[in-house]
Amino acid sequence: MQLERGSSRAVTVRPNGIVLRRVQSDESEVLARVMASCLGRPAEQVHQRVLQELRAPTHQFFLARDAGEPIGSLGVVLEGPSPYVIAFGVLPEHRRRGYGRQMLEQIVSMLFAERIERILLEVNAGNTPAVLLYRSAGFAEFTSFDYYVMKF
Repeated sequence: MQLERGSSRAVTVRPNGIVLRRVQSDESEVLARVMASCLGRPAEQVHQRVLQELRAPTHQFFLARDAGEPIGSLGVVLEGPSPYVIAFGVLPEHRRRGYGRQMLEQIVSMLFAERIERILLEVNAGNTPAVLLYRSAGFAEFTSFDYYVMKF
């Protein structure tokens, strides 16, 4: 999906909203734990990848916190003319409270403030809540892929 500058909805100001802050390398374990839970992957596997990607100048990761407690994470890949949102998730126990929308609004606002013209992301078409969130924020589909599971 993609979002062009000028097609996003206005950022909603929430006085008691979440805080989305860029992750530093010393927070890699917390980030990995949150990402693993959100994405349903093994924490150690995620932690190794997080450590690798935190060193890459093209990758930035963010933790969302509510009252200091981590509730979600997302990453941004800054390669080429359009940043790519990756690893976007809200912890299962915090879903359906508007946190994903707040996270998306904040990252879109940050990226467009940097004079970015277009933001990209990938989503499983079967993930209806995520697709609806992205559409409601102004994202539009521009291509679609089928995925196949290979069994050995």
